[in-house]
Amino acid sequence: MDRRPVPPSRAAGRRPGRPATVTRTALADAVLRLGFPGLTVSAVARELGVSHASLYRHVTGREQLIALALDRIVAAAPWPEPDGGWRAYLAGTAGTLWDLLDAHPGLAAEMAVAAPLSPAAVERMNTFGTALLGHGFAPADAVLACDLVVDLACDVHALWERIDGPHDPGAAHAAGALAPELRTEFTAVLAADPRSWFERKLTVVLDGVAAGLAPD
Repeated sequence: MDRRPVPPSRAAGRRPGRPATVTRTALADAVLRLGFPGLTVSAVARELGVSHASLYRHVTGREQLIALALDRIVAAAPWPEPDGGWRAYLAGTAGTLWDLLDAHPGLAAEMAVAAPLSPAAVERMNTFGTALLGHGFAPADAVLACDLVVDLACDVHALWERIDGPHDPGAAHAAGALAPELRTEFTAVLAADPRSWFERKLTVVLDGVAAGLAPD
């Protein structure tokens, strides 16, 4: 009689096989390789070498794929510490978010339409808001200040991704419809570095936070 020990896989009635290729890490990596514009579940399945149907055993759809990638992006970002005053903290957080949107074209549009339910993003927002509480903000004002800064970065970046500079046909048409004294300024904005325009808008928003939300 063969008294050699039975391998665990045989004892349990399972055949040994290769490790699963579809993991949360593999899914996030595939999304980041493909990029956000035009992302589909089918494209991710092809990237991983699995069937479209089998991928749905791991994710519910495109939104969850984006959330997994956003988890990776947010968790790896060099977010500022809240030890330099609320204004510096808001500005630093906004700057880091802008850098992430620059590094991942199409992410701003995804977040501007409907932010995916990413655990890391939710935790970052919790850290963001709690830091403002530590600076003396009331809870409602902390939430509003966070929302203003995040929305501003996402909306401005998404808009700039849709506009191809001052020669974009839609932008040129809009400029032509303006009064002459406004047209020059509008065209200059379109030709400017997007980040400089964002930072000008951010300054106005932070002035508003100082006037209406920040503790005295």
